[in-house]
Amino acid sequence: MSDPQVTLKFSSNTLKDINFEVISLGKFILETNSLEKLHLEKCTFDVFEIVGKGRLRHLEIEDVRVNNLYIHESAENLEVVDVSNFTIKWAEFYHMISRSSKLRTIRLWGVMCDTWGRGC
Repeated sequence: MSDPQVTLKFSSNTLKDINFEVISLGKFILETNSLEKLHLEKCTFDVFEIVGKGRLRHLEIEDVRVNNLYIHESAENLEVVDVSNFTIKWAEFYHMISRSSKLRTIRLWGVMCDTWGRGC
């Protein structure tokens, strides 16, 4: 699926595990109160947002481009963050992991932090 102008909104009250591979969209909004594991691979989003209660425990991101990643409210129960080949705004990343009181593992490979073009 590839269309940088499209906004896709998906809702599920039972989905616990989701994998996205090779998707390119303008905006993706995922509404869920049950998601525990999210895996993004080779995707491009202008905006990726999770709306719902904080049940997300495992976040894996590989070769992904996201201008705006909004999963803050869903990140409260994160235990594992596994990120490779990814550029993220430092403030967004810090806000996400600082809310994760159960965080026990962070793996970062080939990650670029962007603080408005000044690096980490």
